[in-house]
Parts: sequence; C-alpha cells; structure tokens
Amino acid sequence: MFFAHFASRRTLLTLAGLAVMGLTVAAAPRQSHAQTITDLFNTGVDFSGALLNVFDLDPHYTHDFDNTFAPDAFVTYGPYADNPTSNYISIDQNQGFGPAYIVNFQTSFTLPNNADLSTVAIVGNWSTDDLGDDILINGTSTGITSTGFGGFTNFILPTGSYVSGTNTLQFVVNNQGGPSALNVYFDSATFSTGGVAPTPEPGSIALLAGLSLSGATFLRRRRSARKPS
Repeated sequence: MFFAHFASRRTLLTLAGLAVMGLTVAAAPRQSHAQTITDLFNTGVDFSGALLNVFDLDPHYTHDFDNTFAPDAFVTYGPYADNPTSNYISIDQNQGFGPAYIVNFQTSFTLPNNADLSTVAIVGNWSTDDLGDDILINGTSTGITSTGFGGFTNFILPTGSYVSGTNTLQFVVNNQGGPSALNVYFDSATFSTGGVAPTPEPGSIALLAGLSLSGATFLRRRRSARKPS
C-alpha cells in the first residue's frame, strides 16, 4: 500500500514537472541573432563589391547637385588617400570641378520588419574633397564630419533614426572650389533580431492541456479505486 501511494505521488510530481517545463520553454526569451546588412555598399563598387573603373557609374550612390537624387555619381580620381575596397566618386565625369558648392551623396539599405532597430550598428570611414559637413540618417543629422582627403575619418553611426524597410544615408560634401569627391567604406553593418515570445505557441498549449487531462484522469481513477465495493 505504501509503495502504491509512493508511485502515485511520484507520477503526479512527474506530470507537474513536465507542465512547468512546458510553460518555461514556451515563455522563454527568443535568442537574438546578429545579421549583416547585405545591401549597404562602399563607394565605387559593383553589386559584387568589386571595384569599378574610373568614369564608371556608381550603381549605389546618387547626389542632389541637380536638385534630384538621380543615379549620376561617377568614379573619379585625384591625389587622394587610397583604400583597396572603395573608390572616390564625384558628381560628374569631370572630377566634380566647379565653383564652391555643397552636395549630398545618398545611398540606401533595408532593414527587415523583425529587426531590433536599437541594435543597428554601422561603422565606417569617409574621406572628402574638400570637407565633409555631416552624415544624415533618414534625413536626421548625426553631426559627424570629415576633415578632408588627406586620410579617412572613422565614424560610428548612432541609433534612433532607423526604420523598418528602406533607410537612407546622406554624406554632405562641401566643395570649396575645384575638384570634389567622396569615398566611403564600411567596416561593419549589422543588426539583431529576436525578442521575448508574448504567448506560448499552439503546440506548447496542446502539450500542457494533454498533461493536465492525464493528471485529472489519473486522480479520478485513483479515487474510484479507493471506494469500497
């Protein structure tokens, strides 16, 4: 009799333990996964990331020199600091020569709907002829500047202005006369996905319901067996 009572008690504890485990798994936080932003490109490269030739059209950057962000940024050359994974670009095929002007070069990239926007991390470097006045994220100023074309200035873009879907980066170049150019290359561009599951999944609910039903049936049979005949 003692053994039967002990076995019954152990069975109930097992069922209860499985139920708790099911609830714990169902409500556990989902793992966060780092993802690379795959459609953010350096200046002066093609869709595979290979360097373009001088005077080639850059397929990833536009500019507003003509008041519209048309696809008319071209690979250029000059006495600039070099980088093996990017090229300098300008507003035309004439090295961007002209009187003083300010121009915005723009590129875009996408973030999926499940991206945690607070985790977006973009790190890069830029060099400008003459000066870099600002970097804008979706039109919002970051206050990041570049000192010129003698070298590259590192930047870390802040969070807070990214959106799900299409995002834009604008690099503001201040030409103080003569040729003008921009060179941008990225060290890393990532985001994370994930979060806490708000409710158990249907499979987990079904499992818990089954365990509860089994427990109730077991107790009912045990009580019936105790009644005198």
